[in-house]
Amino acid sequence: MKCVTTIAGIEDKTSIKQMFNRFEAEFNNKEGYCYYKYPLAGGIDRYLPDLTIILKEKGFLVVDSIEYSIDNIQINSNNEFTINGTPYDNPILLLEDYEFALSRQYERYRHLRNKIIINSILLMPNISENEFYSKFPEFYSKYKNKIIFENYIDIKLDDLWQTNIEFNDEDWKYIISITQGADILTSHKSTFDIQKSEIQGEAIEAVNQQLALLDNEQFDAAVQIPNSAQRIRGLAGTGKTIILCMKAAYYHQRYPEHKILYTFNTQSLYGQVESLITRFYEAKENGKPNWDNLKIMHSWGGKTKRGVYYDTCLKNDITPSTFRECNDFNILCQDLLNKDIKEEYDIILMDEAQDFPPSFYQLIYKLSKDPKRIIWAYDELQSLEGKDIPDTGKLFGYSKDGKKIIDLQELYSLHNIETDMILKKSYRNPIEILMLAHSIGLGLYSSSFPVQMIDKKDIWESIGYKVKNKYFEVGKKTIINRPYENSPNPVQKFYTGKQEPITTKSFETKKEELEWVAKCIENDIKQERVTPEEIVVITLNTETMKRDFVYLQDLLYYQGIYASIPGIDANRDVFKKEGYVTLSTVPKAKGNEAFKVYVIGFDYLYKAISEVSIRNKAFVSISRAKGWCILTGCGDDMKRAQREIKLTLENVPNFLFPFPDMSKIKRKLSTEEYRKKAQQIKKYNNSIEDMLNADVSVLKGISKEKIQELLKKLSENENE
Repeated sequence: MKCVTTIAGIEDKTSIKQMFNRFEAEFNNKEGYCYYKYPLAGGIDRYLPDLTIILKEKGFLVVDSIEYSIDNIQINSNNEFTINGTPYDNPILLLEDYEFALSRQYERYRHLRNKIIINSILLMPNISENEFYSKFPEFYSKYKNKIIFENYIDIKLDDLWQTNIEFNDEDWKYIISITQGADILTSHKSTFDIQKSEIQGEAIEAVNQQLALLDNEQFDAAVQIPNSAQRIRGLAGTGKTIILCMKAAYYHQRYPEHKILYTFNTQSLYGQVESLITRFYEAKENGKPNWDNLKIMHSWGGKTKRGVYYDTCLKNDITPSTFRECNDFNILCQDLLNKDIKEEYDIILMDEAQDFPPSFYQLIYKLSKDPKRIIWAYDELQSLEGKDIPDTGKLFGYSKDGKKIIDLQELYSLHNIETDMILKKSYRNPIEILMLAHSIGLGLYSSSFPVQMIDKKDIWESIGYKVKNKYFEVGKKTIINRPYENSPNPVQKFYTGKQEPITTKSFETKKEELEWVAKCIENDIKQERVTPEEIVVITLNTETMKRDFVYLQDLLYYQGIYASIPGIDANRDVFKKEGYVTLSTVPKAKGNEAFKVYVIGFDYLYKAISEVSIRNKAFVSISRAKGWCILTGCGDDMKRAQREIKLTLENVPNFLFPFPDMSKIKRKLSTEEYRKKAQQIKKYNNSIEDMLNADVSVLKGISKEKIQELLKKLSENENE
């Protein structure tokens, strides 16, 4: 049995804590769950019992408690109690209401109808059975089988189930999925027979149809909300956005009057986040979330789309800066930190937290109310830069006495709910795609020594790998294995066709490359029945991006296929538009995913000025693919890339390479930064001359110094 406390407070309920510990000890070898304060159903007037237990071999049990003495309780009628002078609904009837609401959650599925029976018990640990009978004989006679008294420690837990139901494997799978709320990730409410298929679209549909399940580490992360800060980290594809959205919906359901903020870096996440929160919320409650109390905001924002920075300025009578005035988000946040900022939110959830500067964390801290419920999800190795997880002291700062303002270890000891959760299983990518993304990103099989390297075993292991070497030694053969269970992507389970997860193709000209990609996409849609929104094309070569995408868009249009370019001919907040293939740059693809991903211009891997930067972009691009990744490019550089890819795939599920000299890699990284800056300066100087010589009326009257200042700022953001 897995026992989970979803919120703080169980330590204050002595009898419930004892019962919780007994369930954990006595049923530890049974298949099931025991939850403290988890809203499995939308209760009447938000009533939520203390414990809900679900066992595969016994069924459901709900336990609530009244920890008062007999003198504090008065029963006025069958429907009303008075406890400590305050009127309450009859707690037995509340339990019955909850039984009804809970059974409805499961019986939405025809497959489970007439199979769900909820047992419930009211615990009165400070009252003896005799004194309760003496004071309330009629109530006792009516409900005696539903109440346990001060002798609860001596009662056999097995006896609390008055009706036992043992579930078969199929029923149990449904029950756990509905319990987790993960069933809302699919649209199917009845049993079905999933068939394997050699047609990619049918295999994708089978994956989408299969009843969703979260693993234990995902579900624990989703439902546990401490009265403190919490960090959730893992690779891309481990479900962090789903976890944060479930937290937001669960917290909003429990505390509808509280102010909630959900923030992120990539604007194209707006639609996905709002949809997930709505679906999780509606699974338990009637009606939509109250968006006045649950804010979804990009970190920056502006007049057309409110963001955290912009909104904070307006609410604190501060004039916000525009991007044209200052395009350095870190400086803007630092400026706000020097001003009086009002606390506003009861809980703040930060997605894509690896993309934020420390000043934004500190701004979030100022915006949050006590007890500072700040939950941030951190992509480990999102860009392969900054491989060490930043210390919370560097993010949130230190107090005057030198202590961390947020210390996760100290908070865990205080609240007994995990404050640093690590997700090791990556569901997004097939193992070949994920390992290729890491291999290309680090340059493990490049012709020279690797471009980057993870030189700490704990980091490799935190992202789901196992290091076979006892320690890293320069020149020694290094073996790093990825267990298949840590990449449980389901696509190949249902797909029986011939296309491998990774396909590469080299061409003589860009025209040939784009025409081949267009024909493949036509085949994907018309023959393989893949929906257009599940196809994404990403380019590594931003220099020719617009020209290439417009040509590809035209090629597809002539075949009756529509394609959108987020930020150019489509809303930048919507990454995947229904009925459209998506053509994207790397930054806009970050945080998104699709079953089929084409990465064009892959030969640019060896042409870019910054090898570190381009390999990071290649990593992000490849790791967007949930099923198949197709890499294309031109000339000898693409053939060079194919050799590197072939070496990687031959060794899956292992990386085999001689461990590099880290001092050489550090020198190379330093050189890369120098070359990058030099190239930016050159581009900046050339752009100044172009602008000063341009006969454009909009530039008339602007000084040379002002143009130089604007171009300098733009050049500093060249990578974005």
